[in-house]
Amino acid sequence: LKKMHDLLAIELSRLYLKHKYVLDVLNEEEKSVYKSITSKKANDSEYENCIRNLSEYMERYYGKKVKILIDEYDTPIQQAYLHGYYEEIISLIGNLFGMALKDNVYLEKQFLQV
Repeated sequence: LKKMHDLLAIELSRLYLKHKYVLDVLNEEEKSVYKSITSKKANDSEYENCIRNLSEYMERYYGKKVKILIDEYDTPIQQAYLHGYYEEIISLIGNLFGMALKDNVYLEKQFLQV
């Protein structure tokens, strides 16, 4: 479970680092949360909101709604099930994808690939 959480934090940190140009349009509080994601020191609620927040920042930066592609989204869920920590990880991943994809006003289109 800890390894899965750490891997998720690493991937989300990489995503934020890739789009660090959006820092130009963030206020100080948003920059602080951004830094907690890139430094892998965020709390679960910050991780759960980070894709939705990044889509907001990108929409603010570009002035257009974003498109999100999530590839192999089922892999961490399957691994959690196979290794006995499904219940612990499903809430985090479910909230992460839920916040990113449901009722996200900054989202134009979503693509999920298995």
